Amino acid sequence: MRQILFIFFVLLPFVVASAQKKQAQSNHSFFHIDIFDYKYYFCDECNFPKSTHNLTLNLLGGTSKNQYGLVVGTLLNVIDNNAYGIQIAGLYNYVGNQGKGLAVTGFINNYKSHTGVQIAGFNTAEKMRGVQIGFVNSSIDMQGIQIGFMNNYEGLQTLKGLQIGVLNEGKSRFQIGLCNISENNQYPLGLVNIVKNGEMNVGLASDEIGNVTAQFLSGGQYLYGIVGLGFNTKSSDHLILQGGIGAHLNFSSKFRINMEVSTKFLTRTFIYVGNDDAEYEKRKKEFDFKALTGYSFGIFPSFNFVKKIELFGGPTLNYLHTNTLDNKSLFSSKYIWKDFNSTSLRQLYIGYSVGLRYVLKN
Repeated sequence: MRQILFIFFVLLPFVVASAQKKQAQSNHSFFHIDIFDYKYYFCDECNFPKSTHNLTLNLLGGTSKNQYGLVVGTLLNVIDNNAYGIQIAGLYNYVGNQGKGLAVTGFINNYKSHTGVQIAGFNTAEKMRGVQIGFVNSSIDMQGIQIGFMNNYEGLQTLKGLQIGVLNEGKSRFQIGLCNISENNQYPLGLVNIVKNGEMNVGLASDEIGNVTAQFLSGGQYLYGIVGLGFNTKSSDHLILQGGIGAHLNFSSKFRINMEVSTKFLTRTFIYVGNDDAEYEKRKKEFDFKALTGYSFGIFPSFNFVKKIELFGGPTLNYLHTNTLDNKSLFSSKYIWKDFNSTSLRQLYIGYSVGLRYVLKN
């Protein structure tokens, strides 16, 4: 077996050289194999290959004029003109003109134009029709779906499609993420939505179990996101973190109904001042965070009785859960259903929320 492998690797360079010599006599070949075309990466004066291939194996990195079929590179695939089919590379796929099909690489897909699917750490295409899946997705002219940590669309026209990610930026009409930035998206689905033609409010809300929360609301004409920070007046040492999504039902400039779904997480904060790491770990281990989680759905009639000031209030349907029995005092005395046992407290009940909001931008 070792002798066979030895003969294979000894003869491989000669086979490659012979194949390339024959392919040089023609502008098209069905099969092509490269080790590394170093001169096309490091020589600015060298002309790009004029050959077209159907099946290519680039042992390290390879170049071609066109690729119609399958190209696989352990590191690099560089195609000067068009690539139709499947392009797979360990690090980098480059197509200078038009690509169609599936492009998969571990690092970067860089295409002038692509129709199909791009999967990589970083996907970029001036013109994209299809799906981009990666850590960062970027396009100038995009029609399709971008799925990633950060999706960026820089086109002059409205994106036709959907962005799903942690941070979405562009003119998309449909965005789902923690933070959405757009020019005219009336239906953003996220916690923070910076919409050029949208609305932003700050406010203060309280509910039946003593939660007082400062809120920031942002979004479009119909959907908006909610983030909040506050404390509980009954326990005094519980910090509140809130996140949610709301919808406006607009009846007039003075009256509307807001429907909101939100989550509130209550916990005690741990603070230690000192340089003793062992003491820090000891105190943290002994500290009881007394965490409690609540989910609520509310319907809030809202009145704009003074310019830029909105008064709201209405009923809520709430579910509370905690594994700390000391939190029992935070639960409502009136409930629809409850399950209190030796390890957890759970409750479903009707409550309310009231508050004021100031319109920063509309």
